[in-house]
Amino acid sequence: MLKLFKIAVLAFTLLFFNQVSAGESTVGNNLPVLEILKWKSKENVSDDNMIKAVADMTDDLRSLKGFLQQTLYKSSNGEWIDIYYWVTEEDAHASSAGMADKKSFKNLIDFIEPESITIEVIHQLQSSGSFSFK
Repeated sequence: MLKLFKIAVLAFTLLFFNQVSAGESTVGNNLPVLEILKWKSKENVSDDNMIKAVADMTDDLRSLKGFLQQTLYKSSNGEWIDIYYWVTEEDAHASSAGMADKKSFKNLIDFIEPESITIEVIHQLQSSGSFSFK
């Protein structure tokens, strides 16, 4: 079930957030890069507290080069899925250094089970629709 949910979230994201027509290859085009973080929260962390912590951190992310937007999801098994949209893969990777000393980042990390964190940076290769970031 979890694998199906992950596939559904990824499929939705790739289908909805793009900038090309159906069937066209996007290799070499200037499309957003997705950074997908997944984690489980520590016990006794409410959804409201997690959402606020992510929102506070997103405010700081807005000052970083290449940041486009962020979207937070939570699966039925309690796994949080946070998708960040960046101009380039380099921008996505540089965000870690840019956030390391921010209070908002440290506050969020206090809510997360460290061993549960996974990070993927992915590139769009095909899409059936269009979307643009403003």
